[in-house]
Amino acid sequence: MKLVLLSVILFFNVSTVFADLSDKEKIQETISQQISSFQTDDFEKAFTYASPSIKNMFGNYQNFGMMVRRGFPMVWRTKSVLFLDLLTVNDILVQRVMVTDLDDEIHTLNYMMLETSNGWKIRGVTIDSLPST
Repeated sequence: MKLVLLSVILFFNVSTVFADLSDKEKIQETISQQISSFQTDDFEKAFTYASPSIKNMFGNYQNFGMMVRRGFPMVWRTKSVLFLDLLTVNDILVQRVMVTDLDDEIHTLNYMMLETSNGWKIRGVTIDSLPST
């Protein structure tokens, strides 16, 4: 019974988006450009892909860069990137991304996106936790 209830809750809270193909491409391009900027330590450019709320939170690209280096090393130095599903979670578009870091560890990230007058921006990223063994 608990499994059925959990399945129902997940069905209603998370759904695959049948977004306009153009939006999906623009979202993925935004994420790709930010990751490319991280690869060259161009945190100033990477900061331009952040939403206004993220910019307000960190204040400047230097603080933002420090957070990325410490909290998201797998994005700062990435070996490969694979785009997974684009979902809607609580009315927020979430692009799931699988990255392989330089140590060949695989991470799944959830990029929460926001459409602005200046295009798609990243409003936050979460890392899926690894299943316990």
